[in-house]
Amino acid sequence: MSCSGTLCGTTTTTTTKAHSLAALGRIEEAIAIYDDVAARFGAASEPGLVERAASAIFDKASTLKEAGRVEEAAAAYRALIGRFGAAEHAEARHIVKRSEKLLAVLK
Repeated sequence: MSCSGTLCGTTTTTTTKAHSLAALGRIEEAIAIYDDVAARFGAASEPGLVERAASAIFDKASTLKEAGRVEEAAAAYRALIGRFGAAEHAEARHIVKRSEKLLAVLK
C-alpha cells in the first residue's frame, strides 16, 4: 500500500491490534476497531488511506466469516463492494475483487 505519514502509521498499529484481538477470540473488539478505521479513512482521497479503509472492512468480513457469522460477513463484503466498487485506486479495486470472490463462495 502506498501510504505515508502519521495517519498511515496509526492505521497500521490500529489494524495490527485488531488482528491480535481477533486471534485471541475478542471478535467484538476487533470489529469495533475495523469499523473505526473504515469510518475515519473511508472518505480520504490519499490512495493509501482509501486502501486501508477497504482493507479494514475486508478484515472485518474475514473475521466474521472465521467466527462462523456468515450472514454478517456477507453483509460486510457487500458493503465493501458497494462503497469501493468504483474506486480509482488499484489496491482498493483488488480488495473489491477479492471480496466479490469470497462473497460468491458464501452464497
